[in-house]
Amino acid sequence: MNDENLREIYKTLQMSQDKYTYFILATTIASVGFTITQTQDIIFSLSLIPLGISILCWGFSFFFGCRNREYCNSTLYANFELLKVQMGDTRN
Repeated sequence: MNDENLREIYKTLQMSQDKYTYFILATTIASVGFTITQTQDIIFSLSLIPLGISILCWGFSFFFGCRNREYCNSTLYANFELLKVQMGDTRN
């Protein structure tokens, strides 16, 4: 396999992973939003504790999903800047 084929496979894999991550983030937000709209008029009871725990877990999932995207973007930016330096391009 030549470098161009490997690069194309890598791009396709990266795009697929990005789409999957964004899908999971959107599902998380939709789940929290749906839960909030369906439970606005319900009086608090002990039976709602599992629902509260699930919303908390969805919130953590969203937070860490966003952190993952930030980490990936900063890593890609750092790699891009390193490649520019290696090629001798120091312009911003």
